[in-house]
Amino acid sequence: VKDGLSSDGIVVLREPALKIAGGGHDTDNNIQVRFNKRLMESILREAGLEVLYMSYINTLLFLPIVVKRKKDQLLRRPAKSDMVEPSGLENLVCLSMLRLEKKLLDYTRLPFGVSLFVVARKVQN
Repeated sequence: VKDGLSSDGIVVLREPALKIAGGGHDTDNNIQVRFNKRLMESILREAGLEVLYMSYINTLLFLPIVVKRKKDQLLRRPAKSDMVEPSGLENLVCLSMLRLEKKLLDYTRLPFGVSLFVVARKVQN
């Protein structure tokens, strides 16, 4: 990234976060690493990038997602992605939660979530 990025280049990442949120979804989608803020910042710094913004996202859906994934593991269900189109009501509830979370992100950074959202730029020498 460092060498292929212009001097004023910006990198935007959305990566899987927090090991506890892992499960069959990770196996099915070949997710090998779930990041926390400290690990992500270290990797970016090593790559010559500075973090402009970092927050966990998918926080309001964190508990239901983790519970579902842990239940699937406990019941030894086959590994498969849980990214499916929800029913009308489920979709409305999830969309409402994501919209609320988007508004929260205007005022604060979230302390945990299923994903990590990062904006970084090349360090100016």
